[in-house]
Amino acid sequence: MEQVDQTPPPAERGSAKKQSVLKAALRLFLEQGYGPTSMDAIAREACVSKATLYAHVKNKEELFAAIMTSLVASHAANFSAFETGHDDVRAELLRFARDHVALLLSEEGAAMYRIVIAEAPRFPELGRAFFKNGPAIRYSALVDYLTHASERGLLKIDDPRLAAGEFVAMVGGTLHLRAMLGFTQEILATEQEAVVAHAVETFLRAYRA
Repeated sequence: MEQVDQTPPPAERGSAKKQSVLKAALRLFLEQGYGPTSMDAIAREACVSKATLYAHVKNKEELFAAIMTSLVASHAANFSAFETGHDDVRAELLRFARDHVALLLSEEGAAMYRIVIAEAPRFPELGRAFFKNGPAIRYSALVDYLTHASERGLLKIDDPRLAAGEFVAMVGGTLHLRAMLGFTQEILATEQEAVVAHAVETFLRAYRA
């Protein structure tokens, strides 16, 4: 009987190694912080050579950005994209707000925010990478949705970017601050839902067509 070669193709092996690198880097960043973590340490933690590490990322900044992109993507997998042709604006905003709160209060999400706040003054590129590959993606999606909803007459918004900023601020509010201070376990699901519902209703009262 002919044996079947079960060796993963090169593309899959490369993807598996990159995921190993991302997980190892995330562990070290959370344990040691961004500054003290070296690329050598990440290679050892991931059990790969430095050549393999640099084949996937050029530097630590790019590696951090890749982690942020992966983190956002993992939460996006549980988040239905905005349905621009859907007339139920409340439902779309509720979905966005619930997913946004879940990301802010997640253990990894909160930890990454803490790292950036602590390290950004010394490593400005870290703050830029974090914003570009995390909050900016979700903020841009919200701006696009609000723009489209306003064009269809579902909302009356003169400045979608400003309105999106207001909505994100209302959703995060003190929930995010408490998560940054380590009080996540004290935030009940009922409180999260109350904050989300209040933010959506307040937003709709301000911008309903």
